[in-house]
Amino acid sequence: MGRSLQVYKTKSNTGVQFTCNERFDGYTLNRVQRGSLHSVSGKKKFVVAQNAPLLIHAREVDQNKVAPGAAFIGVALHTATLNQALTERLSGVAFTPLQFKNKYFPEPVAKGYESLCDLLISGTMRGGFLEANPMAVADIESAILNCILFGIENNYTAQLNSGHISAPNLVRDAIDYMHAQCMTPIGPSDVALAMGVSVRSLQLSFQKWLETTPSNYLRRVRLNKARDEIMSGELVRIGDVARKWGFLSPGEFSRIYLETFGELPKDTKKWKRFDYF
Repeated sequence: MGRSLQVYKTKSNTGVQFTCNERFDGYTLNRVQRGSLHSVSGKKKFVVAQNAPLLIHAREVDQNKVAPGAAFIGVALHTATLNQALTERLSGVAFTPLQFKNKYFPEPVAKGYESLCDLLISGTMRGGFLEANPMAVADIESAILNCILFGIENNYTAQLNSGHISAPNLVRDAIDYMHAQCMTPIGPSDVALAMGVSVRSLQLSFQKWLETTPSNYLRRVRLNKARDEIMSGELVRIGDVARKWGFLSPGEFSRIYLETFGELPKDTKKWKRFDYF
């Protein structure tokens, strides 16, 4: 399975109710195949019925109630996974947080989503046809992410449909350069020099089209790389990761990381392998 995308399929003969005490920074997307599932968030109750899959952030859920005889299939994935998928599909870091305008999945897309989940579950079981084919697994996981990003209307829908961040060539070229050189000690002046413009021109372009500065954009690229490495499942030391991506102080790295992702690096490391149930 992917390191931060987990597909599950479960059923309950008698029904079950459980409280969510520790919640990871991510989403669940459940499609009920039989019966119903209720997710409680404060005074709000979201009903996951047949033909109405629900996408909800795990930190919104206080309690889940599974009806007797219910069966459902779903995906749990980190917010960082969605952000990374969004970045790849836009060819640039998305600074405004991803916001879905509807928690319920449209039915035509939901059928394809369910088929992909079933395929991934059956194929990755012991002896399954995908067990020795990680590239095929990655392709199916990518298709599931596409179902979520393209299937549920969000604040990036228009840009996703166009295939890129709405910005002139200068900004796009600068973005490509930052991604290619993010492991080297470059700064805005180096990017401006490579683009053949002044630092001021680069700053004005980023502010106009991305509502951020070149420095903040480059820092976010490096933070995403650091987060990806922490979530890799390998035994890594937070301080080593911080220094690798240009953050000389582990304390400062943790502070910026918390401001950006809403959790400390050690918490990401804790949740790098999670079981939603």
